[in-house]
Amino acid sequence: MTQALAPITEVIPVPTLFGTDDPERIVFLATARSKALAPIIEREKLYVIINDRKHVRIEGWTFLGSMSGVFAVPVWTRPIADGWEARVEARTLSGIVVGAAEAQCEHSEESGNWTSKDDYALRSMAQTRAASKALRLPLGFIMVLSGYEATPAEEMADDTKEGLRCPQHNRKLREWSGGKVLKCTKKLTDGTYCTYEIANPDYSIDKQAGAPPGITPAARLQAAVAAANYPGGFREFLLWHAPELIGPGGGFLAAKVTAERAQALIDLLVDGVLKEDEPESPTPEPASDSGSPAPLL
Repeated sequence: MTQALAPITEVIPVPTLFGTDDPERIVFLATARSKALAPIIEREKLYVIINDRKHVRIEGWTFLGSMSGVFAVPVWTRPIADGWEARVEARTLSGIVVGAAEAQCEHSEESGNWTSKDDYALRSMAQTRAASKALRLPLGFIMVLSGYEATPAEEMADDTKEGLRCPQHNRKLREWSGGKVLKCTKKLTDGTYCTYEIANPDYSIDKQAGAPPGITPAARLQAAVAAANYPGGFREFLLWHAPELIGPGGGFLAAKVTAERAQALIDLLVDGVLKEDEPESPTPEPASDSGSPAPLL
């Protein structure tokens, strides 16, 4: 004879990260955590800006995980053909798995950031990417409530150098205006081109000039003017923007160029100062200087 099963009368609550299954209570607690989280991320700059959106770095995700009782636990790492891959699980203190992810880091990545890095660095980044992705699964909505993107910065890391893309066409951006601007070159059906563009976050007049680190302010200024192809050359630039650096004999008073003055003049170049917008060349007032001026390049 088959014995009838007694009906279940006890309701077993569904476990959540908030200790309750009441939706309104969950929303209240998630909002409270998001409000506490945002000031810390802003103060410590635990984010990167990509396409005008803030993506939080791994430190911000692990901080949110600690607030919520969720921790990233590496499960394994293993070598692959061109790098490393890893698996990380997001677990509570009681060991419950609430999220998991796998990620890779390879020498051949498009950004070029990992081409010459050692294996230990690739192995570590694979774990970091997997950890941020694993934490995103259970906690991403809290990050969104805080005002940030749900995608961790580590998943977007390759887009911060050469991989920036147009958000509408998912097309790589190309350098324009001497590298100061990144533009989308997608040709539209009407024959025109996409107008999306952003300032190049990697642009540097020193980088364009090939100026090595540690050079004198005067040499840095000369290299920057040369790189900017200023009409009339270095002497013309000094005539208009720094006549006090021209000595009585017409030479360049390199010793008088401070780091602050060099930076201010370089900022003029970055802002696009053009000779054709200026009147005829003035005759500079001779600057008094006891030293022997260097010849103009």
